[in-house]
Amino acid sequence: AGEPLERPGLRRTAQRSAGRPVGPPAADGIAPPSRRRPRLTPVGLRPTRGRKSTPGHALDGDRCQHRFMRRTTLLASLVLATACGADDAASTTVAAPTTAAPTTVAPTTAPATTAPATTAPATTAAPTTGAPTTVADPSRTMFDFVEAGSLEGWGTVNDTVMGGVSSSSTTWEAGQMVFAGDLSLENNGGFTSVRGPIDERLGALLADATELTVQATGDGKVYLLQLRTVDDQLYVQRFTTVVDVEQTYPLELAAFEPVGRFLDPLPGAAPLDPSRVAQVVIYLLDKQEGAFRLAVRRLAAV
Repeated sequence: AGEPLERPGLRRTAQRSAGRPVGPPAADGIAPPSRRRPRLTPVGLRPTRGRKSTPGHALDGDRCQHRFMRRTTLLASLVLATACGADDAASTTVAAPTTAAPTTVAPTTAPATTAPATTAPATTAAPTTGAPTTVADPSRTMFDFVEAGSLEGWGTVNDTVMGGVSSSSTTWEAGQMVFAGDLSLENNGGFTSVRGPIDERLGALLADATELTVQATGDGKVYLLQLRTVDDQLYVQRFTTVVDVEQTYPLELAAFEPVGRFLDPLPGAAPLDPSRVAQVVIYLLDKQEGAFRLAVRRLAAV
């Protein structure tokens, strides 16, 4: 009764320090059997059988077991890592770098350059030196050389009838009567002409007209147009052509002058009566020596 009381917590602490099992004290003062599991003897360590078990020996056994487990874990990890590395090396195939054959780019043919459409500049006609152009009424056409047969009844008369040497001819080209040749002044010559057929119907076309138009392409020379009446009266008028330009030359009927047989003026003669015209003649004279060309497309009354 005089012994000091001992708290259970302090007793257990003392027992743990002494290496004895900790548990509730027995009622009869006898220590209960130990609940510690039997120690496993690690592989490679000497068993502790036969040796006296002391608290120090127990601690040594725990350390050995812990060191063994660490070594075993480390060894297993190394073996596993080696195996995995071998499997990865076996399963991993490093593809050799593929050397791509150099792509040969075929030379590209330059696309055909489409040249832009070029609009030909409008040809400006040479200025007209004569009177303004008058459009002829097709219903009053006197002669229209639309086909080769239109030249029927037309022919040339040159100064050869008087000993001259001038020459001329008429041909059909693309809807035109081409009167061309060479004018010579030799042997007192100096004229050439183309004459149409005698046709009294011409007077009917000109009866109420004021002009006679000549649509032609000239050469810059001056031509003379003669009208012959049914009673052989002659009337003339000149017109100047433009070089290589097709134009319509209007000739006023009131401006025709009367002439004699050799185209000499006849002052005081009666003026032209258009209703009596029966023939048309075109002359080249006035000493215009050399080659000439007049392409006539149409003669009409306006």
